[in-house]
Amino acid sequence: MTTPRRRPDLPEVIVTPRLVLRQGRAADATALAEAVGESLDVLAPWFRWAETLQRWGEPGDLGCRARIAEERYRAGEDPTYFAWDRDDPGRLLGEFVLLSRDWHYDALTYLGWVRRSAWGRGIALEAGDALMDEAFTRARAAVVEAEVDGRNAPSRRLLGRLGFAPYGYTPAGERWAREG
Repeated sequence: MTTPRRRPDLPEVIVTPRLVLRQGRAADATALAEAVGESLDVLAPWFRWAETLQRWGEPGDLGCRARIAEERYRAGEDPTYFAWDRDDPGRLLGEFVLLSRDWHYDALTYLGWVRRSAWGRGIALEAGDALMDEAFTRARAAVVEAEVDGRNAPSRRLLGRLGFAPYGYTPAGERWAREG
């Protein structure tokens, strides 16, 4: 029987020319609430958690999300990176995640979002490129997958620019993949 391996030692911080991708922390709750609050109406159609928050919660409820991101990383589980603006270090620009049901497998799932006021600046592309590098080098993933609603044209374009190609469908949308 194969023993599941612990998540590869992915860095807590990844620095790009314009971003600091840092593992989420409980102390990030206020900045996360601000970013999500600014963009909740455009996140809700694509993310179940945002739809639930829009219907039943308040942006302040995101303290739990930030705390869980920190706990999961410390436990060696799926990393959740918050993207911070290098020119304005207190401004959270988005959230990006590499998921795996079991790090024994060589496939990861990528997802992310960028706050509305940061759209059109290539933030998602820069963060996605950095995470793909980590996925294929440190994590040694054979493939990274993503799922996108076919109506979400900006996300489909982003996946194409990140080197993903569509390969199938699920009840929730299209499946895209990028091989390492």
